[in-house]
Amino acid sequence: MVRAKDVDGPNISEWSVECITPLSYEYSHKVVTQKFSAGIITGVIGREQIGITVENNSDQPIEIVWNDCSFVDRDRSAKRIFHSGVKYTEREQAQPNTTIPPLAKVEDTVVPTANVVGDQSGWAAKPIFPNEVPPEMAEKVVASMTGAKVALFVQLLVGEKKTPVTLLFEVAAVK
Repeated sequence: MVRAKDVDGPNISEWSVECITPLSYEYSHKVVTQKFSAGIITGVIGREQIGITVENNSDQPIEIVWNDCSFVDRDRSAKRIFHSGVKYTEREQAQPNTTIPPLAKVEDTVVPTANVVGDQSGWAAKPIFPNEVPPEMAEKVVASMTGAKVALFVQLLVGEKKTPVTLLFEVAAVK
């Protein structure tokens, strides 16, 4: 892909061209499911976010403890997340737990807070993995991203017991 910058109408005095190589990712498992004592949690990794479904198969409520959840990046650094319904301007504040009634499920989307850019007029999430690189870096990035792992750590409260669940996503190939 080629992008032209600094184009000035009919009297073009200077051209600046930037070439980039788009990247796409294939995962060992794009959908990851983990069972826990009271149900099942499923995660689906997307370009900028991870969709989750928590199914409560028990006769007691389950809570997602958002303030204890985190995104683990490929360098194994835990990053704060926020989920759908939380305003961009409030992403760093405490997030109330989500209660899942018995025999019900909740679907949500999480985004690593560190991957979000914007201002009060709106926000956008950066990709979890680089999606465009200069051509001279493409081969190195492809090699370093193949086999890369990220995870979503979800802290659940089942009754009075904390139940941690980790969903691990691994890059199988980069194109």
